[in-house]
Amino acid sequence: MSLGGQTLEPARATYAGLGGQSLTHVAISSSPVADVYVVLAGTNSDGSASFRIFVNPLVSWIWAGGAIIVVGVVLGNAGRRRDVPEPVSVSLPSPVGAS
Repeated sequence: MSLGGQTLEPARATYAGLGGQSLTHVAISSSPVADVYVVLAGTNSDGSASFRIFVNPLVSWIWAGGAIIVVGVVLGNAGRRRDVPEPVSVSLPSPVGAS
């Protein structure tokens, strides 16, 4: 399968070390707009295959947002801390004629 000039090749492999169990290898294409996952769902005796295609939009922006949060926390904790001034209580004289 070709997507944006990139060839995606999902596969299913059988491993003897796992008792002959088949595992699916997913083909992934990532871009700033969307992540596309292509999974080989099955093959038929006539040589045809069926695929499942998942499109997850804006996944890279989630990672970018996490990086921005980390940078903000680091910058917020950088530098010298300032002392907080103590509040001052002042008694004001009462206005003339007040009782």
